[in-house]
Amino acid sequence: MYEQWLAMEQFYYEDVGVILIFFIIGAILSISTISHLSHWFSKVVNGIFLVFVIISGIFIFNNINQHGELMAKAKYVSPANRDFKRNVYRDEQYSATSKNLFRNAYMSQHFEGVGLYQSKEFVEEVEYLGRDSKGYLYFQIDGNIYLVLESVVTFEDEQTTAIRVGKGYKLIDEKLTELGFVSQSRIFFQEFRVPNSMIDKEFEREQNSIIMQHKEIVAKWVTPG
Repeated sequence: MYEQWLAMEQFYYEDVGVILIFFIIGAILSISTISHLSHWFSKVVNGIFLVFVIISGIFIFNNINQHGELMAKAKYVSPANRDFKRNVYRDEQYSATSKNLFRNAYMSQHFEGVGLYQSKEFVEEVEYLGRDSKGYLYFQIDGNIYLVLESVVTFEDEQTTAIRVGKGYKLIDEKLTELGFVSQSRIFFQEFRVPNSMIDKEFEREQNSIIMQHKEIVAKWVTPG
């Protein structure tokens, strides 16, 4: 995968730029000789330019066919999964602020979409505390109590303990780190799974208890919101 991505960026950010420069130069020379089409120099210039256009067109067409899929996936490159942005003839380093913001946000689609990472499911046992009178659910994770919306909780007969489920991503080819890609992502929370036998469990908040919102970073996992 390293070689394919390197070849795609070589074509898209370097080769196309070189072709464009020579095309502009050739077009200027060709236009400047229009009034002397009968002259041998004009014929040579326009002939060379025509050959260049044909060869360049074939080269671009073949490379788009070869790298088109990766070129489409390049839109998912961001500070979440790479240290810098490729531009024509130069690289633009992402700021530390941008990287910190993106890498602590719920950016699973950037790892999924870019096609350079394989996913892995993570499961961690948690404690389900129950539901309060308003319908909110509560879990204890790493010693902290979190208020959770029912939309991210499923009750299942086959569950024997409460767990939280997440997904993480790791590079398919570690050599891609040489191109600035991060080796692996954070774990992105997906849902809680609770035994169906606990569906009626009740939770009563103590007056001075500290209840945390289940969002952003929760015990090293990234959550939506």
